[in-house]
Amino acid sequence: MSTFKNVCLIPAKAASKRLPQKNILPIRGRPMLAFAVEAARDSGLFGEHVWVSTESELVAEAAWKAGAKVHFRPEYLAHDPYGICDVALEFLEKHAKYQKFERLFLLQANSPLILSRDLQAALKIFEEKGVEVLMSVSPLEHPAFRAVLEEEGFLKPLFPEMILKKSQELPVTYRVNGAIAIVKIARFLKTRTYYTYPIAIYKMPRERGVDVDTWFDYVVAKIFLEDEELRIYLKDF
Repeated sequence: MSTFKNVCLIPAKAASKRLPQKNILPIRGRPMLAFAVEAARDSGLFGEHVWVSTESELVAEAAWKAGAKVHFRPEYLAHDPYGICDVALEFLEKHAKYQKFERLFLLQANSPLILSRDLQAALKIFEEKGVEVLMSVSPLEHPAFRAVLEEEGFLKPLFPEMILKKSQELPVTYRVNGAIAIVKIARFLKTRTYYTYPIAIYKMPRERGVDVDTWFDYVVAKIFLEDEELRIYLKDF
């Protein structure tokens, strides 16, 4: 797992809509993005190649203090319809040397419960499966097969044939939690998306797959990271 093959990019915009400035909200006295930076640095997979991409001076300052390099991206990339793929492609175009690296790790700044061992384990699966794309997932609280829709004020089962089955009778379903994506850079530059199949998965427990997009998510992350007993539990989980 030599460092010269991997580059880590952590997109961190300031223009988040549902939870303003979420990427630098404080947890344990640190900006949230610092936890992803720390996991990347402690993993031993990247050497000096841990970057935060942002349009914000405030986010940049937090990233520098956390030990990451900073790439200032154009303001428009912080707004719809642009997404992480656009941010990553712009980064690779501006830092052309990384186009010759083998793998790009995309970490989510608002996934503060990620650990360095997650990155190491994800890379091991990536290599063992021989794939060009991997994404981290977490199990859903309830199987998606029992999901329902609202249709003009009435309940409509998404899978009518499954709705009467017990939860334990249904397959476990997962959500892409956004914490980790690994892509082969050469493939990514050709397809310009990381949704190219087959996609290997790295399973993270639901407790550590928190994706902070709302105030509720933020409170949950704070509880886990600021309570000493819960922090010990998560590290052993």
